[in-house]
Amino acid sequence: MSWSILCDREIKELCERTPPMIEPFVPRQEGKPSYGLSSFGYDIRLGNKFLVPLGGVNAVLDPLDFPRELFREMEVEGVFELAPHSQVLAESMEWFNIPEDVIGICTGKSSYARCGLLVNVTPLECFDDRTEILTLEGWKKFEDLAEGEIVATLNR
Repeated sequence: MSWSILCDREIKELCERTPPMIEPFVPRQEGKPSYGLSSFGYDIRLGNKFLVPLGGVNAVLDPLDFPRELFREMEVEGVFELAPHSQVLAESMEWFNIPEDVIGICTGKSSYARCGLLVNVTPLECFDDRTEILTLEGWKKFEDLAEGEIVATLNR
C-alpha cells in the first residue's frame, strides 16, 4: 500500500460525493486569513462554540473524567477575544466525514502562529463505534452520540 498527500482535485472529488468529506465545502481559497481548498489541503474555520476554563480554578484535568463543571460553554457571534496566556476548546465550522482510507493531519495556520496563537489538535481519525471522543459533555462512544452533538475532536 502506498500513501500520498491528496491534491486539490482529489479532495474536491471526495467533497462532491454523498456524504461529502467536508461540509460546508469551499472549493477555493477565500478570505484573509484564507480558508477553503488549497493545492494540497483544506483550511478550516473556527466555529462559534467554545469551552472556556473558569478563572481562578487550579485543578488537574483528568482526560478520563473530564471536569465539565470547570468550563463555561460560550456561543459567540463575531469576534472571540482570547486573553493572553489562556486557552479554549473550540469546534470548527466544518463537519468531517473522513473515508477509512484517508487520514487528516491538522496543523495551525502560520498567520496565527506569528501572533502567538498555537493550535493543538487531535488526530482526524476514529477506529469504530466503540472509540471514545471528547464532547462538550465529557467522553462518549461514537455509538452513543446523537446527530448534531457538539464534539471537540474531528471524526470520520
